[in-house]
Amino acid sequence: MKPSKAEKKAIRKEAKLKSALMTHEGICTSSSPTKHLFVANGGLVCGVSKEQLLEIFQPYGEVSNVVMVPDKPHAFISYVDVGGATRAVACAQGYDIRSSGAPGAKLHLLYVEKLPDVISPSNDGMVLPPGLILVHDIISEDYERELLAAICWEEDFSTQKAQNSLRHRQVKHFGYEFRYDNNNVDKDSPLEQPVPAACCCVLDTLRNLGHLHQEPDQLTVNQYLPGQGIPPHVDTHSAFEDQLVSLSLGSAAMMEFRRDDGRHLPVVLPRRSAIVMTGESRYLWTHGITPRKTDVVPTESGRGLTLQPRGLRTSFTFRKVRRTPCDCGYPDQCDSQRSASRVATDNTEDEALSKSNQEAAELECAHVHQVYEEIAGHFSGTRHRQWPQVAEFLASQPRGSLMLDVGSGNGKYLAGSEHLVKVGCDRSGNLNEISRRRGHEVFGCDCLRVAVRAATIDVCLSIAVIHHLSTRERRLAAIEELMRVLTPGGKALIYVWAMEQERGEQAKSSYIKKKNAREGERPGVRSGPGTTDAASVNRREPTTSCDGMVGETVTGNTGDATMRRRSTDGHPGDDGGSDEVPRKLPVHVNRTNFKHQDVLVPWHLRGGRPPPVAPGNDNDEQTPPVFHRFYHVFRQGELEALCASVSCARTVRSFHDNGNWCVVLEKTREDSPPL
Repeated sequence: MKPSKAEKKAIRKEAKLKSALMTHEGICTSSSPTKHLFVANGGLVCGVSKEQLLEIFQPYGEVSNVVMVPDKPHAFISYVDVGGATRAVACAQGYDIRSSGAPGAKLHLLYVEKLPDVISPSNDGMVLPPGLILVHDIISEDYERELLAAICWEEDFSTQKAQNSLRHRQVKHFGYEFRYDNNNVDKDSPLEQPVPAACCCVLDTLRNLGHLHQEPDQLTVNQYLPGQGIPPHVDTHSAFEDQLVSLSLGSAAMMEFRRDDGRHLPVVLPRRSAIVMTGESRYLWTHGITPRKTDVVPTESGRGLTLQPRGLRTSFTFRKVRRTPCDCGYPDQCDSQRSASRVATDNTEDEALSKSNQEAAELECAHVHQVYEEIAGHFSGTRHRQWPQVAEFLASQPRGSLMLDVGSGNGKYLAGSEHLVKVGCDRSGNLNEISRRRGHEVFGCDCLRVAVRAATIDVCLSIAVIHHLSTRERRLAAIEELMRVLTPGGKALIYVWAMEQERGEQAKSSYIKKKNAREGERPGVRSGPGTTDAASVNRREPTTSCDGMVGETVTGNTGDATMRRRSTDGHPGDDGGSDEVPRKLPVHVNRTNFKHQDVLVPWHLRGGRPPPVAPGNDNDEQTPPVFHRFYHVFRQGELEALCASVSCARTVRSFHDNGNWCVVLEKTREDSPPL
């Protein structure tokens, strides 16, 4: 008897689950009953907590273990004996998890031979950013109620109306108002209401514990409804002293700390706990709260993970207003020291570039500028369709706005959007010529020095440009240049290629999905058409840069390219934060996930000039030339952290779009001298 349509569907689904289980967990299913069960659609990303699974499965036998896998839609249940597992399969197969109050679908159960090895973090053994102190249960429940009662949200409504206008949360300031237009405080205009006296007790406790060495004179109180959060940010260096204190009341939350080198440390902030940020955690790590209604947290026993719903949370953030310029040990991220450096640079514009900056410019000349001049025609032929989220961003801008596309390429984003006045610029003369033939207004310039007066542009695009810059300093300078040309309140959209090309089973980028197809459309960087691996990179003559420096030599099976240039004392690294050009760059294997942040990506030129034949080479077969473009691919959080270092920029939105990290920035104030 042939299986029914429903039975065929069930067989296909089970085969798919078995394959995914082996691929992602390395676990085999069992054809005979075992004590261990795989629970599809019962994972953390499905909104299912450990407690809900226990409520479902405990009636069938004694449960010995529940494994909730981070960032996965499945979980594992283990019984003391096989009987409990067989009863669960007989009774709970196809159970609708929504009946337990969780979003999701029906559970699908399979016997497995073992449980996965999942290390579950706990706040007791959790790795914290350097300089961060977490103090549990610093106040009592009675004192918590007293502090919350001291914040009268309803009184003086006319004054609070402006303060409560933030889109994502309710806020009130004491001592000094924190101005979101410039991410700073007006130090000469204190508020009538100082820090409430009710806060003295918790501050004294921190001082007695040795965690606080100053008297805060500014307090920001934020109230978050479930599902609300705050974007990742670094508190402005010049605004406040080193120690920042944040007290969590009413509900727990997960705070995400990120470095621009890709490190990510989630920290659970329990109710009635306090954190003190000093040193590196204060100046280098962004901190933010992702908008969501639940957090993945360690269980109370410390064994495993579960979901913790958020309630109404109120945070008290205490800070000491800084009266002198910041002299922290992180000058590249410090707005005070960058401003002083900018003045010094303006007075010495004719001096030679530093050795590191010169080498970076030489690398980009050989492996970005010259390459795009060679491949301009072929490159343009692969760029037609505007990406939806870029088009939506442009469509949302006010009619009559002046838009500048920095790195406009063949001008595809200069087409359409008739309600805008559009102009583009690019470093490549050949790409600019293609744009002009299409009727677009373009001019030639470098993204590090845009030939436009300050504060004259309403909207900026930077699509697939900043990742071609080889040091953090130059990437930061490119973002600062976007902010310089924007008018206050103007917005910029930035796209860079992401190291994370796969984000979950259903979120592979088109770059990975099209492994065997011709090169597709994407706003990020590209390899050439087709599939390439290191062994297919043909031997070619060294590329010579504009000053005669040998750029690189590629050898067929090595899979890397050695940069023969002026020697440095540094070593290659993938932390994304160094201002030194790596001495040796790997050649990326096309259509695969990235293994390094600083790479050379091959472009196979079709219909272009034949490659030079090396002396002594008897092989007369002509193969398409291969060019290698430099990219710095960004880790998660790195772009936001870089933008947080720009004093006049506010991150409106950050997101991942088909293998790209993207941000929308708003210029908060005039902060740059005219060009």
